[in-house]
Amino acid sequence: MPVRCDALPHSTPQRSRTGPEIGALALRFSGSAPTLVSGLSGSAPHVGIAVGSWTAGMALSSPLGQAGPPLVGTVAAALTLVP
Repeated sequence: MPVRCDALPHSTPQRSRTGPEIGALALRFSGSAPTLVSGLSGSAPHVGIAVGSWTAGMALSSPLGQAGPPLVGTVAAALTLVP
């Protein structure tokens, strides 16, 4: 029996991963450029995904091989602890 496409979980509309609170907070402090701030706050997670993917790819192609991405992740997690 074929699976209905509308019954799959990915067929439902998806919310922003950052949530509406971040966008509302950004718009509150946007001043005279609300459109620019709205666009930047919406695209920032995509930039982070692109930079993270690029960094992982560079780590994979380094002499560290498959140990590179976990090492990069560990360093990134440790950097979040630096004030």
